[in-house]
Amino acid sequence: MALKPKVERASILFYVLGAVHCIPGVAAVCIGIHGLQSPPLSEARTWAYLPLVMAAVVLFPWAAIAFVAAYKLQKQAFSGWAIGITYCVVNAVLSCLGIVWIYMAPVYVGMIWYLARRRTRARYRRRKEDSGDDDGSSGSRCAPDSRATEEASTTLFSYAAITSSTGEIVTGTIAADTPNDARVSLEDQGLFPTHIQEADEGVT
Repeated sequence: MALKPKVERASILFYVLGAVHCIPGVAAVCIGIHGLQSPPLSEARTWAYLPLVMAAVVLFPWAAIAFVAAYKLQKQAFSGWAIGITYCVVNAVLSCLGIVWIYMAPVYVGMIWYLARRRTRARYRRRKEDSGDDDGSSGSRCAPDSRATEEASTTLFSYAAITSSTGEIVTGTIAADTPNDARVSLEDQGLFPTHIQEADEGVT
């Protein structure tokens, strides 16, 4: 059975973004403290508060939001998707208003697309689990080498896929409504399907 990665790629992205904002925040605090140690009435002391305010008002809070989004996404909480998408939208707008729009705006637009795509899959998986619970089934995911017996599914598909953890090729069957639904279910299990086709026998 292929294990699902413990940390989603989206959460890793936000951990990195949080660290990226923390690094200049620490640098700004060091610059501000160094300026405050300058002689009174000097120009360095006059501007020392600006990096401190920037770190306290912008950099550290922005890093905290990124870390919260990463933690929520790692816990598969739906609020994490909302926080992450809002974070990227605001950053994309700010990038367009500034001089970094050429290389930063496309990055955040790409992250918005990725998060929206992953959130759709998460909602689909939650819907399938809820329907399984309503029918009295356990709602657990199918093993790669076992046949699914969910009542909500109508077709049995055979597949060949590559595991994300070891890179091995595995084969098996999975029950789903359409080949695309089967592909989404396999990807949620950490499998990357290379071949999906309808099996000879269906599921009732």
